[in-house]
Amino acid sequence: MIVLLLLLQSTNAQQKIDLLEYGIDAVPAYGQGTPITVSSPNTNLSNISFNANIASVSEGIHTLWVRSRSTVAGDSAKWSVNNYQYFFKSGNIASSLSNIDKLEYFIDTDPGEGKANTITVTPASQESVISFSPDIASLANGFHVLFIRSLDASGKWSITNYTYFYKLNNISETVSNINKMEYFIDTDPGIGKASLISLTPATNISGLSFNADIGSLVAGFHVLFIRSLDASGKWSITNYTYFYKQNSLSANVSTISKMEYFIDTDPGIGKANPINLTPATNISGLSFNADISSLAKGFHILFIRSLDASGKWSITNNTYFYKSGPQNNSTTDIVKIEYFIDTDPGYFKATNIPVTAAPDIANQAFTADIAGLSEGTHYLDIRSLDSRGNWSLNAIDTFNILGSVPLRLLNFSAMAEDTFVNVSWQTAYEDALQSYEVEHSTDGVTFTKIGSVSPTNNPSGNVYLFKDIAPSPGENFYRLKIIEDDGSFSYSVIKVVRFDNGNNYVSVYPNPAKDNVNILFKEVTEGNIQLQLDGINGQVIQSTSMTGLQLKELDVSKLADGIYELHIISAKINVTQKIIVQH
Repeated sequence: MIVLLLLLQSTNAQQKIDLLEYGIDAVPAYGQGTPITVSSPNTNLSNISFNANIASVSEGIHTLWVRSRSTVAGDSAKWSVNNYQYFFKSGNIASSLSNIDKLEYFIDTDPGEGKANTITVTPASQESVISFSPDIASLANGFHVLFIRSLDASGKWSITNYTYFYKLNNISETVSNINKMEYFIDTDPGIGKASLISLTPATNISGLSFNADIGSLVAGFHVLFIRSLDASGKWSITNYTYFYKQNSLSANVSTISKMEYFIDTDPGIGKANPINLTPATNISGLSFNADISSLAKGFHILFIRSLDASGKWSITNNTYFYKSGPQNNSTTDIVKIEYFIDTDPGYFKATNIPVTAAPDIANQAFTADIAGLSEGTHYLDIRSLDSRGNWSLNAIDTFNILGSVPLRLLNFSAMAEDTFVNVSWQTAYEDALQSYEVEHSTDGVTFTKIGSVSPTNNPSGNVYLFKDIAPSPGENFYRLKIIEDDGSFSYSVIKVVRFDNGNNYVSVYPNPAKDNVNILFKEVTEGNIQLQLDGINGQVIQSTSMTGLQLKELDVSKLADGIYELHIISAKINVTQKIIVQH
């Protein structure tokens, strides 16, 4: 045991501490304790460390005391007050952990160790992520306490852990339809007396949208409350959200005529560094170079604000950045990229990804070896090495290994380009495939084979492209027929391309997008317009309809980075465009 004496000081400047001694529990006569060597007597001894011998001390709590002696020539020795502290000596612990052989649980009342309900486990030194279903059938409704403890191979029980839970009344397996919804703002008029929200009765009404009437509200913060009534006559909890009503604005959006930035310290509105721009109502995607040459190394804050044509300044936006130390003037190339899955083998020891040295390596594709991985979630780490010998941070992504299947089709798409249609698809796993057949239709019912592509049967999947060089005017329907070696087959989803250059009527920007995607119709459209954003596997991410708009904004801020398909369909146009979301 090592003890640090922070400070031992004599009471007289002429006295020097020349002896230290310690003892455990019993305090003998002065000079009869265990000596502690003092290499150099002094009036002030600090940070003295020593090893106390506790070999013969029994398990349990003990008291360690320490005192010092100071001596002056011609005078008797003077002893300090005894300093002491408590310590605990535990029993010897084996270097290896004992297996946990048994788990048991009880609720509310302890029946005694070994008499509670058994939880099935495989003996191991560590049991993590164990799941089980406790029997709560006989419990009354209300709060209860669940206790769990374990027994190891040496016969020792763990501390009993516990958690609280609440048992609800039994609920019918049949979920009632939601028949009615209502909302109110700020003040509750009473259940059933708020403003109605139109809906079609259903058990799930996610994605329902409505326009709340805020015409009579004053400018400022307000609270919107919403609740629903089901077919059994039960009202839901009242949900709420905050919103802010602005003062009435002109129907016309003002042009942004000026932008400026500053770093760390605000010089005052209109006095910061100007940013070159072309005046417009929307300047998304604008880029500029901020002058950081005079900044010190370290973290800084970049502030940006804009001025519109009506003389109003925007809120000042800010972002943090880090300025590193001086760099070599020559361009730094990325010379090596490597990856590993789940476990880091160490730098230079992961799997190499062949690259040609360059200062910027974008859209680098590679095939990761996932053979032998177990089913479930795994972590893919990628890092790069530059020509100065500096490694990047690891870029991390997750992926799932599913049970063995003949094919996993990640996505299937058809896109108009100039005078032809690109039909493409991507797979994550291939085995025992005979061919892919691309089929075409003009009515979505009768399909004809227009081409065939041989699969690579790559366990890691592949990317394929087929061009239809002679699409029909109007709507073109495409699907993929996937034929196995045994002659069995399956179909992909159907994709529709309207070959009338609908992009003459609509513009989609920015792309890539970070927070929002703007859909600008170059003329006021007639009738209903359907917008649908799909993921790479064909699932619908967002879907909405509108009429008579020229500009629509889609929120993509919560979507994961990746490629999506935006479908814009009306009586006049049918456009599909790939959207890249990149935060």
